[in-house]
Amino acid sequence: MCNPKKLWLVGSWVLAVIVAWFVHWIYKWYNRTCKGVLPSGSMGLPLIGETFQLVEAGYSLDMIPFMKKRIQRYGLIFKTSVAGRPLIMSADPNFNHYIFQQDGKLFDQWYLDSLANLLGKAGAGINVAHIHKYVRSMALNHFGVNALKEKLLLQMEEMVSVALDNWSCQASIDVKYASATVST
Repeated sequence: MCNPKKLWLVGSWVLAVIVAWFVHWIYKWYNRTCKGVLPSGSMGLPLIGETFQLVEAGYSLDMIPFMKKRIQRYGLIFKTSVAGRPLIMSADPNFNHYIFQQDGKLFDQWYLDSLANLLGKAGAGINVAHIHKYVRSMALNHFGVNALKEKLLLQMEEMVSVALDNWSCQASIDVKYASATVST
C-alpha cells in the first residue's frame, strides 16, 4: 500500500503544476504578443471572450451598449474576443467603407459558426469571399443609395402627400400628433 503522506505530497505537486499551468495560460491570454500594431481593447475571458456582453439585450435605438462602452473606452476601432475568437471591431464609417471596398483582399473575414451550421455540408466548400460579396450586394440592394432613391423616397413621398391631403380638409391640426401619425 502507498503511504498517505506520499500520496498527499504527489497530489499537492500535481495540483500545483495544474494551477501554475492555468495561471500561465490566463496570463498569456491577456498579454498576447503580436508582431503588428493592434488597437487597444479587452479580450475578455478565455474561450468565451466578451460574447455575453455582446449578446446582452439592449434597448437602444442607435447603437448597442456593448459598442457604446467600448467606443467610449478604446475609440472607434478596438480589439475584442467573441465566441473565443480574437477580432477587431470598427465603428469608424471611413474605415468600414475602406474594408468593404477591399472585397476580402486585405482582411480575414469571419462569420459565426451558426452561419456555417445554416449552410450545412453543402456550404462547406463556399469561400468566405463569396459570402461577403453576397451579403454586401444584399445590403446594397436594400440600403444603398439607388435603393433608397427608388423605393424609400417614393413611399415617403406618397405617405406625405396623403397626409397633406388629409390635413388640407381640416380647420386646424396638432402638428406634433399629426406628424407622428404620418407613417401609420
